Amino acid sequence: MNTACPLLLSVISSLVLCSWGSSPTPSTCSALASGVLYGAFSLKDLFPVFSPGCSWTLENPDPTKYTLYIKFTHEEQVCSHLSPMVQPLDHYLPNHTCNRPEEGAEKASELCIPGSPFTFSHFDKNFLRICLSEQPLSIQLLPDSILSFRFVEVLLVNHDNSSLFACGVLCRWFEECLRAKDWGVLCGLTQTGCTCPETAARGKNDTVSNSIVPAGHDSDCCVTQLLPGSNNEEYPRPIPYGEDEQEENQKVKTQRPRSADEPAVYMAQTGDPAAEGWSQWGVCSTTCGQGSQVRTRSCVSSPYGTLCSGPLRETRTCNNTATCPVEGIWLDWGPWGRCSVTCLNGTQQRTRKCSSTSQADGECRGQQTDTRECSNPECPALHEMCKDEYVSSMTWKKAAAGEIVYNKCPPNATGSASRRCLLSPQGVAYWSPPSFARCVSHDYRYLHLALREHLAKGQRLLAGQGMTQVVQSMLELVSTKNYYSGDLLFCVEILRNVTDTYKRATYIPSIEAIQKFFHAVSHILDADNREKWEDAQQVAPGSVLLMKVLEDYIHLIGDALKPFQSSIIVTENLVISIQREPVSAVSSDINFPMKGRRGMNDWARNSEDKLFIPKEVLTLPQAADTEDSAYFVIGAVLYRTLGLILPPPSNSLAVSSKVLTVTVRPLTKPVEQLVVVELSHIINGTSSPQCAVWDYTKSDVSSGSWETESCQTLPTHPSHTKCLCNQLSTFAVLAQLPKELVMDVSGSPSVPLMIGCAVSCMALLILLAVYAAFWRFIRSERSIILLNFCLSILASNVLILVGQSQALSKAVCALIAAFLHFFFLSSFCWVLTEAWQSYLAVIGQMRTRLVRKRFLCLGWGLPALVVAVSVGFTRTKGYGTPHYCWLSLEGGLLYAFVGPAAVIVLVNMLIGIIVFNKLMSRDGISDKSKKQRAGASLWSSCVVLPLLALTWMSAVLAMTDRRSILFQVLFAVFNSVQGCVIITVHCFLRREVRASH
Repeated sequence: MNTACPLLLSVISSLVLCSWGSSPTPSTCSALASGVLYGAFSLKDLFPVFSPGCSWTLENPDPTKYTLYIKFTHEEQVCSHLSPMVQPLDHYLPNHTCNRPEEGAEKASELCIPGSPFTFSHFDKNFLRICLSEQPLSIQLLPDSILSFRFVEVLLVNHDNSSLFACGVLCRWFEECLRAKDWGVLCGLTQTGCTCPETAARGKNDTVSNSIVPAGHDSDCCVTQLLPGSNNEEYPRPIPYGEDEQEENQKVKTQRPRSADEPAVYMAQTGDPAAEGWSQWGVCSTTCGQGSQVRTRSCVSSPYGTLCSGPLRETRTCNNTATCPVEGIWLDWGPWGRCSVTCLNGTQQRTRKCSSTSQADGECRGQQTDTRECSNPECPALHEMCKDEYVSSMTWKKAAAGEIVYNKCPPNATGSASRRCLLSPQGVAYWSPPSFARCVSHDYRYLHLALREHLAKGQRLLAGQGMTQVVQSMLELVSTKNYYSGDLLFCVEILRNVTDTYKRATYIPSIEAIQKFFHAVSHILDADNREKWEDAQQVAPGSVLLMKVLEDYIHLIGDALKPFQSSIIVTENLVISIQREPVSAVSSDINFPMKGRRGMNDWARNSEDKLFIPKEVLTLPQAADTEDSAYFVIGAVLYRTLGLILPPPSNSLAVSSKVLTVTVRPLTKPVEQLVVVELSHIINGTSSPQCAVWDYTKSDVSSGSWETESCQTLPTHPSHTKCLCNQLSTFAVLAQLPKELVMDVSGSPSVPLMIGCAVSCMALLILLAVYAAFWRFIRSERSIILLNFCLSILASNVLILVGQSQALSKAVCALIAAFLHFFFLSSFCWVLTEAWQSYLAVIGQMRTRLVRKRFLCLGWGLPALVVAVSVGFTRTKGYGTPHYCWLSLEGGLLYAFVGPAAVIVLVNMLIGIIVFNKLMSRDGISDKSKKQRAGASLWSSCVVLPLLALTWMSAVLAMTDRRSILFQVLFAVFNSVQGCVIITVHCFLRREVRASH
């Protein structure tokens, strides 16, 4: 074969290899390659790291259309040390090798066949895996030439239309096989529709494979069919131009008289009996390009004594098929890389590539890298650096403010996570929450693979049924609420593929499948996913894409409805209405949502949102064809939480209502009658509401796509806003949010809170220290109750300070809110316990051990029961919000604290009245000491209880409302006074404490 063809194939294979797309690999020893049309590979290409069980897998994009051909060139050292094997696969599993095939897979076959220089195979499978042996021997002893030897060639051939390039490669393979005549190889491959002409031109650079055309579609021929030869016909080796063909075909003739008239013919030297015959020609002196070959003969003694005449050594020119490498050419230098250090002086490098062409394919002389010094600003101070942190099962290395740190996703996901180091207004660096927008869980990736398998099915019915199974599996996954922000984007993509497949297959899903689809969307749009959506939409506007997918699915369902038929679906976060009306006669005006339907959730039943579409709006344009558009499909969707998830408006406005979408197909003519939309407010304290419509024509939705020109805002009611709009689209109400104080996201509580909590804690700690010092003199039931009461207040103060940090995760914030709920209630309960103890002292009942245990049950057990019931019913929903770590003001969870606290205060007041009357009556307590202790307990309860109520009420206001500093100052005052009053009443004014000195 001439030198041009291999060079052409090498260039094409290099270009093909540059377009490789490989799937994520579990390790450096296993790889998956896709998109390969042709390639020749060496051990270095396939296995950069040699270890037992290494594998390289090639993907066939469509086994029904393409066939994978493989040619293995027998290399003795590769076969003896590595024993390569090939295995066809229907499915790809990265953790399996040829020595451990998955169940149902075909057995791997050896590539090294004894007695054969080549191994040819073809496969109609999804994947083709090449593996090394389980125990590679002495791999370090293999020379670099063997490791770089391209022993495997693969080719992807189209069954129906074989390209000239594919036919050329196959014919070259057959030609090389035919030349191996000394091995006794039978050459032949499967049918592909290629023809290798027998009468190819044999010029200077011609071989059999230079003149190749694909056979016609009607021809039934082998890939190596010759015209008119057979599969086993052999071609002689093409002789390069310029070689001495006569010398290659020399013949020794018998001695005969030499005539001067005959041309000179090389004959045996009959007059030289002492000379032996010539030896075989030796190996060419060079491995590439033009070289020389040598043969010799010896002169031996002869009884005739004749001297040897002629040369004993002959040399001839030889040409190798391999072209000698020519020194390559350096390309331009690349850009300078990053500095080796982030601050002060360091080094940076740049690299350049060596260009290999058909004329220059050798190595380039000179340095591939260039280094220079670089300087950076001064290193940041310690307070401007984010420290090492272990969060979400990942270690985040320290970084300077403004830098982004990347990390691998958690073990149950693939992709990369990121985290930014920010700088607070006070100049203190802190970590932002980790971003998992590019992390996809393994469960969702497997679901996507299952989707692709169903899409590969040829029958429409099977593909449609497969999509229903995918939706059911996705509903089970999203119901667990255990996913990353990147999984949300993956779910939107899966739902889009499901909807498109239904439309292409004209498949109508069942009622149960429709319900599952909408419930899956409802779970994705849950309010708990708000932070995940904010993270995900930094990568792609997933919520906007989800709206479009939902509209397409609604029209898919609507096309299957009967005329005048309607359907209502209600989920946790959606209300969907679908109806089909004839274009010629729309029955009535459209009102949405329809009240009084069975199975409606409370939020949908009590919703004040309304939509009114006059039937005159539903009219086709004059240019529309009424025969093709005989029916309107009218869909309306009320989103409960979409306003929180959509990209916010670019200005200082916010979505203050639910989002309502109307979609009608075919499109109606421009609206003359106005559409009436009435939306209730979901955010209190807003101002300047205005009606808005989502603009689907904007390509960049990162800053929101709301526009207010298409709607007229009527005079606003305090609870809802009424709009008149001139188009059917997605509607919402935008409003100005109340001005709030900027929250200190660095985690530092406000100064008033810190002062109030510090004074209260200091007073209580002094009280505990005094009681610990004189415990043996003042030990009593009242003292035990007081110590427990002080512990509950101390814990509450600490949790208030910790809860002010906005750097806490959602789970930690919910935990702090639950413990605050518990300790706030326990402080009230211990005041009630003290009142109960004074009541028992007044009536003269003996306190047994059982009674003392009841004190503990009332002080700690009752609050624990209330918190446990609240957490069980709400499933921690409402414990902690994005703005504060306390009970949410929405949903009624706050009553779980206010209700029990109010009951405790009332009971305490009743007990106080009873004890006071008993002390003031003539037939009261005769024992003066008991009477004095009961009076002291009553006086303590009457003083501490009001302060306790005022303190915790101001604490709740200070934590939940930061519009004014007043509540924080009030909490600081009440909390400080409470601590001072407790230490005064129970330490300085208590007789037992003063007597113990």
